[in-house]
Amino acid sequence: MNINTKSTFRVSRRKLPLITLLVAGVLIVSLFVYIFTVENNRFFLKDDSVYVELEVYVTTETELVKTINNARGAIVINLDNDIQLTASLNITAKKEITLTSNRTTGFYKLIGANHASTLIVENNGVLRLAGIVVTHAPDVKGRGVTVNPGGTLFMNDGEISGNTESANGGGVHNMGNFTMSGGKISSNVAFYYTAFIRGWGQSSNGYGGGVYNGGVFVLSGGEISGNTAGGRGSGVYNVGTFEMCGGVISSNNSYVDGGVYNAPDSTFDKDGGVIISDITVVGVMIGGSIIMGVVTFLLLVFKKKMRRRVNVV
Repeated sequence: MNINTKSTFRVSRRKLPLITLLVAGVLIVSLFVYIFTVENNRFFLKDDSVYVELEVYVTTETELVKTINNARGAIVINLDNDIQLTASLNITAKKEITLTSNRTTGFYKLIGANHASTLIVENNGVLRLAGIVVTHAPDVKGRGVTVNPGGTLFMNDGEISGNTESANGGGVHNMGNFTMSGGKISSNVAFYYTAFIRGWGQSSNGYGGGVYNGGVFVLSGGEISGNTAGGRGSGVYNVGTFEMCGGVISSNNSYVDGGVYNAPDSTFDKDGGVIISDITVVGVMIGGSIIMGVVTFLLLVFKKKMRRRVNVV
């Protein structure tokens, strides 16, 4: 009995280091296989016990979609060139995606499909725009970014521009949380009425050429300019909570109530930033006040009459 016990103990003691090394080897190999299967084998590891953050580089829609779908934790995706999409790019729950450009000057474009939002942020999804242009090709309809309830969008660089939506929110339609600290939202359209000055008294759709906000929108930096709305709020149309502590809103055009429109029972807190009078038929309305809109319209009429006189002469 004693002999058997000692024999068993000796065998176990010899096998233990071998088993330990084998398990450790398998874990190490698995880790390297996981790391090097990332697109283009380019990555960095953040020294954090909660998650591993990867940085990858993509050149096609297929690579971009695959990288987002396979993402675990936070990931930084660099565009290596302009990418044309055939469908909306969805940032789903538990995804934390940063989009930027792999270039020293300027930004690469993420070009949306016809009649589709370029980007959609779903409930519990997080998207950071840090240096790309979110746009559509000329004569192609579609919104820039849609943020659904529970979704979160951060913008600190780049552009959302050149998008045309036949409803509300040409640049961004936010029903979740949107924080803008930099970049530009410009040249977006929400149901543009081409003859909006001659169309006095006509009804039109499309609110929020730049941003339609039905959630929480915090503007601390950047620029919202050159946007157009067939209805109200060519820069920002707010039916939720809008906090402005920085940034500039200027040179936006609408059929009525340009610049910023704050709907009844919504909240607009301004503690900084600049709102410059925009071109509009009736006025820039913030909580019911009209700012320089009528004056702007009269100046446009005056200039038009002066041009006619010069032509007659």
